[in-house]
Amino acid sequence: MTYVNKIANFLGKWIIISAGVITGLFSFIDMFEIEVNIGAVICIPVIFSALFLGILMSKKKIKNILMTIVVLSTVVFVVINIKAFINGIYSTVNSILDLYMFYYSKESVTMYELKRCSGLFNTVKQFNTLFFGVMAMIYSYILTLATSNKLCSLIHIALSATFLVPGMILGEFPNSVIVSVMITYYLACFMFKGNKRIYLGRLLSLSGLCAIIIGIMVLVMSPSEYYSSGKFERNKERIDRIIENMDVDTIFQEVSDFILGNGNSLYTEKAVGGISGGELGNFDSVKFKNVEMLKAKFEPSGNSIYLKGYACNEYMGDHWDVLSEPSEEAYLDAYNRYVLNPAMLRTVEGLDIYRLEIEYIKDKNEYRYVPYMSNVSIEEYYHDLYAKKQDEREYGYKFASFSEEMYSEFLENTESNYNRNWEFYQEVSMGIPDNIRELFDEILVEPVYYDGTPEGLDKTLTYVKNYLNENTEYSLSPGKLKAGDDFVVDFLTVKKKGYCTAYASTAVLMFRYLGIPARYAEGYLISSSDYSGKEIDDEGYVTLSIKDSSAHAWPEIFLKGIGFMPVEVTPAYIDDFDSDVKETPSTTEKKDSTTKPTEPDTSGNETTSPTTENESKTTDKKSGGDGNNGSRNEQNKDENNNAIIIVAILVVLLISSIIVYRIIENKKASNYKTDDLRHNIKILSDMFVKYLLKLGIEFYMDSNISEIVKEIDERISVASQEGKLKECKYITGEDTAEILDIIFKAKYSGENIQLTEEEYQKVRQYVEEFKKSLQYLKNKV
Repeated sequence: MTYVNKIANFLGKWIIISAGVITGLFSFIDMFEIEVNIGAVICIPVIFSALFLGILMSKKKIKNILMTIVVLSTVVFVVINIKAFINGIYSTVNSILDLYMFYYSKESVTMYELKRCSGLFNTVKQFNTLFFGVMAMIYSYILTLATSNKLCSLIHIALSATFLVPGMILGEFPNSVIVSVMITYYLACFMFKGNKRIYLGRLLSLSGLCAIIIGIMVLVMSPSEYYSSGKFERNKERIDRIIENMDVDTIFQEVSDFILGNGNSLYTEKAVGGISGGELGNFDSVKFKNVEMLKAKFEPSGNSIYLKGYACNEYMGDHWDVLSEPSEEAYLDAYNRYVLNPAMLRTVEGLDIYRLEIEYIKDKNEYRYVPYMSNVSIEEYYHDLYAKKQDEREYGYKFASFSEEMYSEFLENTESNYNRNWEFYQEVSMGIPDNIRELFDEILVEPVYYDGTPEGLDKTLTYVKNYLNENTEYSLSPGKLKAGDDFVVDFLTVKKKGYCTAYASTAVLMFRYLGIPARYAEGYLISSSDYSGKEIDDEGYVTLSIKDSSAHAWPEIFLKGIGFMPVEVTPAYIDDFDSDVKETPSTTEKKDSTTKPTEPDTSGNETTSPTTENESKTTDKKSGGDGNNGSRNEQNKDENNNAIIIVAILVVLLISSIIVYRIIENKKASNYKTDDLRHNIKILSDMFVKYLLKLGIEFYMDSNISEIVKEIDERISVASQEGKLKECKYITGEDTAEILDIIFKAKYSGENIQLTEEEYQKVRQYVEEFKKSLQYLKNKV
């Protein structure tokens, strides 16, 4: 082969190996919804397949040295990060068990517990990326071995099926993009099976044909579904951000995210979005693993139970801080001079009292999750913001059942001797950045300021809820916050969609703007729908598994005589709080079309609610958390239907096109019986070159004829002596030299050179006899 042909062959093999690894791994990752750094897992097979292919095609001595270096380096790297690697295995197994539990409707399955470790890899996402990165390297090496000499399509397809089948057994199917690439990959394996050489042009033609068919399918299969699904907008926003943020800091951040990724902390097992430590806008979308975080045993009250972990006071644009140092000093001073009330159970008379026990399962947070209006003593709180958790034992509480509608009664029935508390919280929980104040001045139409009365409180809370309900949309996939942007400004003016952290953050600042001290809180929500219909034991308890999907964020408002109490403002949760948005004048001059989110029934299946006349939208909600218990079935069903249709059409069209292509190609390649003698001899010469390659003889344009003749004679002589070649009068040194002269004459001489019928017949007889003789040289092929 010429130098150009060698490069093309290398690129063709490299593409097939990379495609095989990527489709195999990502079909598995997609079906089991494993969180990995996609860029890193793609880059590893692309880089290492080229490296391994280059090593295996090099000289033996260099090959051994380079391969030893790569293997040793990989082993050392894995050993150094062995705990993280094992965590990656455990996390992957947990994802498989999760799907198994979902598919077979198991109540619970024992999950592997991830171990604490430090170093370069310290989040679940990074553990998974490390594990699949190593798998990608091993997978790349195996496929390289199966491709470097000849393309062994059986190994390619068998390994791909190994990753594909487990998910399919559990009712999953890769998304349509992966399926499309996989079909292209399988067809390429079929096209080049057993070949030593990969023809880059044919491979690219096949890929282009697949791309055209997929494009046609997108047009045929109602692109409106793609637009309405929100994927179009998310992808558009992602591209726009990349284009807009082409500065050094952003590129550095993107590279950092690309290499290491941003995952959840292992030690807190935080559910992305619901419990983020006050961080805002760090994720494109919220995803849950259905992990049991807590176990609650309680007396059902009929109302939702907010388990508060901690609260934050100061808004910093892209995160919330608990208290700044000056505020903390002021708080300590106020705490020592007069006890600040943290909404203790003893503060309100006449409430129904219930019992609650919380057992910590996976949540490794240092804070306890405490219900409001509980009997926790004030000494166990730190600044009334959170309670420290000393160990992993169960914690029992007595708590009062309440609803937001009771807040007016609280204000009317409690003594008004807490003015000092009110004045203090006006100082530490009323701060608003100037840019946010200016934004509210501009967008809030006829704001309802709090006048200190119970009625005024109702009107102000309702105003804020109505504004958010009318002007924003609940979404689990709002996209990340662009570096340097303000989270609330971005939520209200750009994206206009978000999940609980966006609603809680915005409501806190709106309450402050309207005269109510407020702060941001995170924890878990046990909604009334979570335990409705659950079995009650002999002691009157309901036992409930609280999973990562129950993580939630909400605003707290300060009530005189009571302390801070939760207010629900996220549209998908307002009904669970048993306090619907009340009818008040519109908060905007022109109301945007909105939709009430779907609510799950007690069985975990979703029920739909009415939508606007012009548009139908759905909002995901996951049984007390920013997710959707029943959405996976519907989403998988739609995705599977689309994938099956695409697969069926791709298989039919692509296989048909390959067959037609093969027929035309073979017919064209074998047609050496035309009236054009030069054409006939050229076709025969191409056939002769292929036959020489099967003998292991490479024949180039600048090859020495005498050396080729000598090598052919040697091969034929050995075969004849071993009895593997029948006598053939045409395959002799003289005949070979004569035929090569005619071939060179036909291929490289000028157009005025005349070829005779006799010359053509000599080449034809030689080549046809040569082809017949190959069957006796099987051991040499």
